[in-house]
Amino acid sequence: MLNNTTALQRIKYYIEARVSDILYHSTGIWNVLSMLEENKIALTSSLGTGADAQQQSKGKYFFLSTTRSKLGQYHFPISKHQAGTCLIVLDGRQLMLDGFSGKPVDYWGPEYKRSKNEMEDRIVSSKSEIKPATKYIKEIHIFFDTKEDRSRDQYRLDNITRVLRKTLLLGKKNGIGMFVYDDPQAFNLLNKAKTVSVADMNLETPPQEPGWVRGKRQDTFAPYTELLYKTDKSQLSKYAKQIVDRHLGLWSKNEFRTIMESDIHNHRSGARGDDQANLVKFINHMKKFKLATVKDYIEAMVKKWNPNNYA
Repeated sequence: MLNNTTALQRIKYYIEARVSDILYHSTGIWNVLSMLEENKIALTSSLGTGADAQQQSKGKYFFLSTTRSKLGQYHFPISKHQAGTCLIVLDGRQLMLDGFSGKPVDYWGPEYKRSKNEMEDRIVSSKSEIKPATKYIKEIHIFFDTKEDRSRDQYRLDNITRVLRKTLLLGKKNGIGMFVYDDPQAFNLLNKAKTVSVADMNLETPPQEPGWVRGKRQDTFAPYTELLYKTDKSQLSKYAKQIVDRHLGLWSKNEFRTIMESDIHNHRSGARGDDQANLVKFINHMKKFKLATVKDYIEAMVKKWNPNNYA
């Protein structure tokens, strides 16, 4: 028989290592369309900010922020000018059954919690994505004010309408419950009795003008990766050498930590696809060297490239 201490420890672990059966994830309609087109949910890196690093579970470099209530402070309430805001209902129970783990998170701490109810449940993973997305998405709720004056921002609303049209078609095709609201209060409460009939919506838009397609940008993390693998300073690129000379000293490493955390933050979820992919590649390189945080990386690089300054 288990003693009382062991039983309580197991109960505590069970509660902390799982999330609610139903979860809510707030995002924009462009991200929702990408999820459905690629059938995957891109996760956010837990590197970057100190607060996220503190919440990082061992070996879990990525997370998805959700709430266990539709009234969670992260996404509630919205205003009438936030067309394209979506709330995705996820199957938390299925995520747990399929080996994903998670836990309730008090991101801002008890002082913040007294004034605002976060109710965050964080899904954590060693992988950068959850797929197939359609296995876990139960419903998608979309706010789109059909009565909004288009003359105020014609270009933005036309773009949202095009994306909405594609999203609704893909969602229905995959058997996902799709709900559109033109009243912010109804959306905030997910009041399905006040949804808009898609058949009654005018989703016609003028032909889209061809846009300028940007090429791939330089990989911000290439010099950081160089420092992991190369051993001879003469083989380093110009920027990698600058990192060694300027930022891997005893007094400059804290400044470099701020630079790295900023780079990571700017390349996390919601960034351009190639930017985010470069960050994921860098994190996979860090895994090979068993480096879990930005601080771990910098300490290892100082020790490797400037051992006399290591402390």
